[in-house]
Order: sequence, then C-alpha cells, then structure tokens
Amino acid sequence: MRVLTSMFDWFGLGKSSGARIACYHCGETARESQVLYVPFNGQQQPVCCRGCLTILKTVEKNLLTDAYLAERQAPSGK
Repeated sequence: MRVLTSMFDWFGLGKSSGARIACYHCGETARESQVLYVPFNGQQQPVCCRGCLTILKTVEKNLLTDAYLAERQAPSGK
C-alpha cells in the first residue's frame, strides 16, 4: 500500500498535492510543483502551461507589454 501511495504522491494525485498558484496570464490554478515561471515585465511570473508561457514571451518579444497590461486592467464586459 505504501508503494501505491508514494506513486500517487509522485504523480501529484495524493492527498498532499500542495498549494495551488494562479497563472499570471489566464488565471487557471496549477499545483505549485507544476507551475512554470517566465520573466515578464521585469519580474518572474507564474504560468500554468507552456501555452501561457509562450504568449508572455511573444508579447515581450514584440514590444507589446504596455498594450497587454492595459488590456488586463481594462474592465471586462465590453
């Protein structure tokens, strides 16, 4: 039984899955152990997946950081 429990913990399926962190880009939560970090706007930001990581890298590469941040702060419900 201990082997099975250890295997579940290793895959993140055990009871002690750890804290969850919100993705900087989409807001989806991910286990702390699975979060990726990307430098964005001078700080390391947590992201939930490689897709969100790629979006933030692309925004900075194309010098669209100011527009991205302005859109994030704009009230939703257009």
